[in-house]
Amino acid sequence: MAAYGAPFRRHRAVRLRYALHGKIPYEAAASDQLYEVHGAQAVRGLFTDWYLPLCAARERAGVSAARIPALLKFLRRAHLARPAKPPGDLLTDLRHRAAAGDMRWVTDARALACALSDRENTSGPLGPRKGAP
Repeated sequence: MAAYGAPFRRHRAVRLRYALHGKIPYEAAASDQLYEVHGAQAVRGLFTDWYLPLCAARERAGVSAARIPALLKFLRRAHLARPAKPPGDLLTDLRHRAAAGDMRWVTDARALACALSDRENTSGPLGPRKGAP
């Protein structure tokens, strides 16, 4: 729940600044220029509200501000490559890995694209359905 739960990441005006292991540098992720340079306006909320907390849970020392552009670029590419319907075997593997606490999928391009697709198409463990409360 800690890695996926919206209540854990945000509660009213309070935003999660520390994940299980490290600090999330939201100041570095707030720059409009960062999103313009990478053509990533479409994933801005997804990046700050979903992907950065997952990265912080994966990286025990926290996410450094210097890594923000690379992480944004990686998320944008995975977002563009997400399948309309994720392959069942990859989705099953991803769910097993997430349930076991294996956070390596966060930096695996195929697994992340699959998670993004599932997040948009379901209200399952990888995130809420688009437009859901």
